[in-house]
Amino acid sequence: ERLFPKLDADLELSHLDGPYSRLAISGRYRVPLAQIGLSLDRVALHHVAESSLRRFLREAEAAIVAER
Repeated sequence: ERLFPKLDADLELSHLDGPYSRLAISGRYRVPLAQIGLSLDRVALHHVAESSLRRFLREAEAAIVAER
């Protein structure tokens, strides 16, 4: 059994109207450690995963904007 969560996802950058773009991530998150992992995820780990993804998207946005 794996010890870390697994995320299979796609990162999408789409042009919107005017000077706006949309950066999004969509995928499937799988918890480790079977039932124990599911219990831990319900209590707290999903918050850590969400926070990590938000931070990743903010940093990706900053890198893209800096390249302009």
